Amino acid sequence: MQAIVKNPIADPYILGISSGASLGATVAIFLGVGAVFGSNSIGICAFIGAFLISILVQITANIGGRANSVRLLLAGTALGSVCSAFSNFVVYIAGDRDGIQTVTFWLMGSLAGAKCSALLARATEPEYGPSVTVNTAEGLRALPYAGIEYLECTHHIVHFHLTSGEDVPTLSLRVPFSAVAQPLLADGRFLQPHRSYVVNLAEADLLSAGELRMRSGARISIPRGREGAVRDAFQQWVQQQKYSLK
Repeated sequence: MQAIVKNPIADPYILGISSGASLGATVAIFLGVGAVFGSNSIGICAFIGAFLISILVQITANIGGRANSVRLLLAGTALGSVCSAFSNFVVYIAGDRDGIQTVTFWLMGSLAGAKCSALLARATEPEYGPSVTVNTAEGLRALPYAGIEYLECTHHIVHFHLTSGEDVPTLSLRVPFSAVAQPLLADGRFLQPHRSYVVNLAEADLLSAGELRMRSGARISIPRGREGAVRDAFQQWVQQQKYSLK
């Protein structure tokens, strides 16, 4: 909107659009206009009011010459004041206490429909959890930890194998693989069974002699000297998940 009128102070309030929407909502609440739209009548009437005021602002700004940013702002301010006056007049003559409360809540907004449980549920989704930034040929990508199945380092390139089946290769590394793996290993759900692999234990399916099988079917080799440490870490992870489910 600021780009259209070429003025940094332009907004729906100054251009009268918000006042037009308020007038439409007020008329719908007090006079029952738009009842045919059912439960959406207030929102639809507010949209119609905003749309009509937008057209009137354009028409008014073009009176006596071509519209420019100054004309648009002046027309919007004037028509916005007119809409606010009509809204106050409708509220005054209606004398409906419940309607006044409804209009006030609609104009100011309400948190009545907000639920903390829904917010917490969204906050714990994978895309809102920790992520690692990966430098790829297409550019930088942020990969959520929960979406990574395992990492594989070959010829100075790290392949991020995702739970979706996608393989995201990095550009040629200028740092050791351990530097890339460090933030993941610090998270607790990742384990390095091999010097060239880091796996997400949450995506591990089966631990057998000499290898760790992932849910995707990938098989990660485990050196003989690391089998004991990998087995202990895997068992500890499984126990933690059992306790977290209780």
